[in-house]
Amino acid sequence: PDGVSPSACKCQDRSEIVIGGVLHGVTTDPFWDIVFAQARQAADDLGITLRLDRLEPQPSEEIWHAKMASKMINLCNEGVDGLFVTIPSENVVRAIEECQNLNVPVMSVNTGAELSQKLGLIHHISQLEYTAGFGAGKRLIESGMSEGFCLNPEAGNTALVERCKGFEDALAENSIPYLGMISVPLDNEALFTANVEQAIDREGDWDGLGVLTVGASVVSALLSLKERRPALLIGTFDTPDALFQGLEEGTILFGIDQNPFVQGYMPVWLLTLLSHTKQHLQNNFIETGPSYVDESPSEALQVCVLNDFEVCPRPVQENKNQLTRIRPLGLALAAVSLALSTFFGVWVWLNMNRSCIKKSQPLFLGMICIGTFLMASTIIPLGIDDSIVSPDACSRACMAAPWIFSIGFTTAFSKFRQIA
Repeated sequence: PDGVSPSACKCQDRSEIVIGGVLHGVTTDPFWDIVFAQARQAADDLGITLRLDRLEPQPSEEIWHAKMASKMINLCNEGVDGLFVTIPSENVVRAIEECQNLNVPVMSVNTGAELSQKLGLIHHISQLEYTAGFGAGKRLIESGMSEGFCLNPEAGNTALVERCKGFEDALAENSIPYLGMISVPLDNEALFTANVEQAIDREGDWDGLGVLTVGASVVSALLSLKERRPALLIGTFDTPDALFQGLEEGTILFGIDQNPFVQGYMPVWLLTLLSHTKQHLQNNFIETGPSYVDESPSEALQVCVLNDFEVCPRPVQENKNQLTRIRPLGLALAAVSLALSTFFGVWVWLNMNRSCIKKSQPLFLGMICIGTFLMASTIIPLGIDDSIVSPDACSRACMAAPWIFSIGFTTAFSKFRQIA
């Protein structure tokens, strides 16, 4: 194809492909563990180079998104073959446009579906955020919620706002009071509790009150709050570790799985395919969810989730069978030994009346020739394997070899024992 660099193979050497990624998932947000792990797994499976670093928590969303934009521009200026990004706000749009001007293929994942469409990106890979939030609201209403509120750990993230909007509309459709979207911190349980308590501003066990948290990172803090307000109904986005225990104990009603495995693996695969073949899927939006989880998966699946769906190392396939390579040499040596044993056996028989042969005992000389003939013929069954005969024939050859050799050895060397 045009633009494909020359290499040792007939098309393109994948090891020369470099894919970049810039995602807003910080190191303290457990949801992103699977996404980053699967992106790296895809790069390993495809044999490409992946440039993907994970950001530390930042003092503000402005700084956070500015660092993302800077990383995008740097990667595109370095000449990556493709870039996948999240679009948490319009602060990163200009950086994406610069990459497009440099003819770098860009696709988005997880966040920013509308902005992705406006920018004309190749694909957007995520769940339908509004639909997921709307469905969560209906589920909480069916469970007895009479009032509801939404918890958002990233108030500037457009995808999370869409989730809360869907939740709000589900409540409005059923004439359920909506208490608003409450901003909470990602990693400060004390401040989380204070923010929620202040916003709700009521005592008691919060009977009939339902909450949807749109970020997995605050589930543990929310469960601590439920210990103080035991009647609180909880639904959460994503499937953090605490979800499975909460489902078993009945403290959480459901989780919403948006398939982080696919959101990490697929963009690397698609961008590699695009770089390698200059082809891509025709549908722009690749929907990965929502999938509602209301019961714990099997223990085996939980192990996979907790280990970010780690792939076991491939066993090294080593062909230790060298028989095919040395068989011709072995058979050649056997033929030489068989021919010499036959020649000297015939020679002894023809010359047995000579005095020197008589003194050497022609019977025992013949036994030596027969013995060496049998020992040399052992090479023939030893050179048989399942590449040339059936497994049954291999078994018979394997059993025959020690018998032929032992008979030959006994026949040849019994002479020396008798002379001794």
